[in-house]
Parts: sequence; C-alpha cells; structure tokens
Amino acid sequence: MIAWAGQGFPFLNCSLVGDYETVSDLRRTPSVARRRRKVPSTSLRNGEHTNAGMRRAEIRPAESEIFHWHFWPVREIEPPFNFMSKPNKSRPNTKRIVLKFGSGILTRTNAPGLDLKQFARISAEVAALIRLGHQCVTVTSGAVAAGTGTLSLDERPTDLATAQASAAIGQSKLMRAWETAFARYKLNVAQLLLTYSDLDSYVRRANAGNTLERLLSAANVVPIINENDSVATEELSFGDNDRLSAEVAMLAGADLLIILTGVDGLLDANGNVIPRVRDVDGAKRLANGSKGRFSVGGMISKLEAVKMAVHAGIMTVIINGRHPERIAAAVAGQVTGTRFIARKRPVLTLRGR
Repeated sequence: MIAWAGQGFPFLNCSLVGDYETVSDLRRTPSVARRRRKVPSTSLRNGEHTNAGMRRAEIRPAESEIFHWHFWPVREIEPPFNFMSKPNKSRPNTKRIVLKFGSGILTRTNAPGLDLKQFARISAEVAALIRLGHQCVTVTSGAVAAGTGTLSLDERPTDLATAQASAAIGQSKLMRAWETAFARYKLNVAQLLLTYSDLDSYVRRANAGNTLERLLSAANVVPIINENDSVATEELSFGDNDRLSAEVAMLAGADLLIILTGVDGLLDANGNVIPRVRDVDGAKRLANGSKGRFSVGGMISKLEAVKMAVHAGIMTVIINGRHPERIAAAVAGQVTGTRFIARKRPVLTLRGR
C-alpha cells in the first residue's frame, strides 16, 4: 500500500526498495528486491527498532530461528494539487481550448518541409483567442515531416527506425517554427513531450497536469504538446496525435477540442459537410481511410479521438485548417466544419444513508 502523506501509512506492506507509482509496478517487482535474513532468536527483543526509518516485524516459523523482514520506507507521494481544476477566469464566456494541428496542414503541399506561412497564420489566430481571455493548448504533429529533408526523403518514412530518426531531427525545427511564429505576438512557447505510459501512470499524469496548469496560469505562454516520437510509437504508427489530443483535452479539463485537418469536416455520401453529429459510432461508416503524404491518421482515427472527448463531456469540432478564421468561428459556436455534441459531464454526489 502506498499511503498519502499524513495518513499514517508511510511503509510498503512488503520489503521493497525504491519508489513505486502504480500497482503494476509492485507486481512486477523481482524477488531480489525482497530482503530477508536470519539472525539468532536471542539477538532481538520484541518491539526493538534499530534504525530510524526502518522497522522489524517478528514471525516465528520455527523455535530454533527467527526471520526478520525489513520494511523499507518509501517516498511519500503527495496528492496532486487540483491538477484537473481550472483557475478563475477574469472574463466571462472564456474557454479552455485544445487545438490539434495535424501534419497535413503544417507541411508544404508540393515539397518536403514545414509550411511557415501556415505557422504564421495559425499563430495569429491563436494569439487573437488568447487576447480575448481564452486559454489555448496546442497539440502538434509535424516532427517527422520536418526531419525528412535532412535525411533526403521525399515521403514519410515507412520503417519505424527512420521515422523515429526523422522525428528526432525535426522536433527542434518544429518548435523553432512555433517559437518564431508566436514571438511576433510576444507569446512564449513551452514544449511538453508525452507518451502514453506518462498518461497511464497516476503520478506522471498528475505531474503533467500540474505542469500544464502552471503554464496556463501564465497568460503569455502557449503549451506545445507532441508525442515523444523518438521513444514512443503509438501515434507514430497510427493516429497522427489524434488520440493524444483527446487525452490532453481530458487532462486539461478543456471546454472545447478543435481538430484541424485538410478537409472541411465529416462528409456525407454526397460530399456535403455534416454540421452536427450526436452519434459518433454511427458517423464512422461515413469515414474513409484517405491520408496525406505525411499523415498517418485519417478521419477514422479522428472519430476515435472525438468519441473519447465527447464521452468525457468535451465539445469537439473538426474543421479545415487550411482556411483562415475557421478557428475563431468554431470557438464562437458558429456553423463551421462538423461539431460533435458532448455528453453531460458526470457529477459525483455523496448520498446519505
């Protein structure tokens, strides 16, 4: 058992050495971490504590000998400080918004590399939202596409090692593009590289949430989040950060998730944009698997991300990221792209007997 500080249980229930974050960590602990030694029964008086921070439990498997288990103290993990809460907003009708930019709208259409004109236009629109009092978090793809030129590639790499190498090269170029674009509006950027193991661990998820909250409390910082593609493979192989954007929206407690892509929204059988969707599962039959030169997601993975977000009570909109002023229209609730209606967020109550 790992106990919170102050609750009176600062020890593990077995002799383990080190810090453990999840129950699965305890289950995976090798037996070598469990330390037991025999001492003559005359060498211990009941209840004796020999060292600060250690205690002994006495068991008698045989009269001729006695075993002593050392319970090693573990770092007490403090509960996260409201990492899912939102700060008080000084202006009414302001929102916490997560914007996801796929590789298809951040790269040039006719050559490898990043489209810096797109970065300039998108940063201007995001800066306008921040001036209105909204809090904006950016989930970005494009690291692989930014690094392909250095490796003399014209298309997205097909093998995993080359894709990860391209991401390692391109991540700094991607952040430099965002930094340069937002600097025109006196906004700073903060890089957060996440993996799904970070989000699966309670402690690391809490740490990421606390970091995000602190960044958002500074009105002049735009968090830029990407998957750590050089060590993780989930979104690198499938998704183009679609699922990551939904995870970040839930982590941040966002009011709105905007997914920007290369199409105008979810299209019906006649090619017309569907303005509003309530049944995400029913809408999947309209999705196709088409992708761009540097994209790996497509509409199917976007709808999977949408389902996660709307089930968490987060309104989600898919819009065309190549057209100007679509972001502001989506935030204002105007008809643009496809809007997915969120479920009501569950309210936890305590009922008396």
